[in-house]
Amino acid sequence: MSINLSKTDIEILDLLRKGEKNIADIARELGKGYSTVWKSLKRLEQLGLVKRKYTSDGRAIYILPKEVKQKLEKMEKIEVDVHAILVGKEVTEK
Repeated sequence: MSINLSKTDIEILDLLRKGEKNIADIARELGKGYSTVWKSLKRLEQLGLVKRKYTSDGRAIYILPKEVKQKLEKMEKIEVDVHAILVGKEVTEK
């Protein structure tokens, strides 16, 4: 199965790796319009890449499911290792 993610999708996933956010914070931090972010979050939620939960005051916040966060962290490590190989540095196992 192939999933084509937009640049906004990827930016949101990267931002949510750092912690939960509400839609207004995501839009502000990415410099994107609210509706653009909402559409992307809706799509990511349908794909199972993002979850929505509610605070005690009823506000929606978005998080990465644990398994998605783990996979993104693993991908980041691979990216760092590949970069190190390309610039000629030894890669150490962590």
